[in-house]
Amino acid sequence: MITIFRKKLKIKTQLPKNCANKDLFIFKRREFYYLPKLIVNEKKNVFLTHYGIILKNMLPIRYSLPNAFGFRKPNAGFIFQFYRKALETFLVCRFGKSLESIKLSKEKKYLFAFSPWFGYFSWITESLPRIYSTEKEHEKLTLILPESYSNKSFVMESLKVFPNLSYEIIPEGVHMNIPKAIIPELKPFTYVFNPKTMIEFRKKMWSYVDDLNFNIDRHKKIYVSRSKAKNRKIVNNDQVESSFINNGFEVLNFEDYSFFEQVYLMKHCNILAGVHGAGFANIAFMAENSSLFELIKEYSSYKEERPSYWRLCSALRIDYYIQYCEPKEYGNYDLWVGVDLKVNINELEDNLNNIC
Repeated sequence: MITIFRKKLKIKTQLPKNCANKDLFIFKRREFYYLPKLIVNEKKNVFLTHYGIILKNMLPIRYSLPNAFGFRKPNAGFIFQFYRKALETFLVCRFGKSLESIKLSKEKKYLFAFSPWFGYFSWITESLPRIYSTEKEHEKLTLILPESYSNKSFVMESLKVFPNLSYEIIPEGVHMNIPKAIIPELKPFTYVFNPKTMIEFRKKMWSYVDDLNFNIDRHKKIYVSRSKAKNRKIVNNDQVESSFINNGFEVLNFEDYSFFEQVYLMKHCNILAGVHGAGFANIAFMAENSSLFELIKEYSSYKEERPSYWRLCSALRIDYYIQYCEPKEYGNYDLWVGVDLKVNINELEDNLNNIC
């Protein structure tokens, strides 16, 4: 096997503005990361599963899967899991009848820019930047859009930024044989970001919303409530919201706003605060020198770390503040993301005074 080595960027993540000395080790060991130069590939005669794994000659195409690079744990587990599932799907589609597959038009070039881990965060920080990277060729391309994606309003709204790009909705559960595929490579890990890419993408989104008219108030300080969320709620929420309100924050639910309204709000927001969640992907649209204040479950294991918004803030030159919170209960909960939190009010007030 011939391995092609690419030049890699060494990227430094700015440490949190308010990190206590006892917690510095959490961030110090992830202060630097490497990012290879990503390119746009054109591949012929590939197989794509409806959930986003693409194969060429029965092997996964490099830089098309999230968090599946390298053969050390846990990445080897991801590679095996993804590859086995995709290979089984391919073989059943090829030789069996229990799974449905179609052959897409050989007259079109199909743009592939989604992955098995679909959500608001992955769409904003991975899929949209990948689509943006091919913008000059959009008149010649057709975006592959799974039916499950087309049912999400934020997906269909955000695609209006690319008026020259057509798309083809693939029915749920249908796999694809693609004669010509255009594949913008995916960054190797979910929690790494190319600062240049994200800054240019932010400018693109800003230029679009600048031409729209909005009938909503904008706020310099926003606290994102989780009152409409299913999990990760705050046990002492009334006290917490009172603290934010008393410090000049407006309490909002992102669910009450359209996608471009959220972009508009973020562009004009100086300080965004709230509990760790997918909605914080909206910091991709905040200005340089603004601030994010993230409430998150207290550290207990390296495996539970989620440095996504810390690193995204650094890439976009946004100040990052953090407060660790006690979980409502300790035990075998699903990883850590679903647990409710109790916020230390005295510490919260100190942090708010520091930030504001």
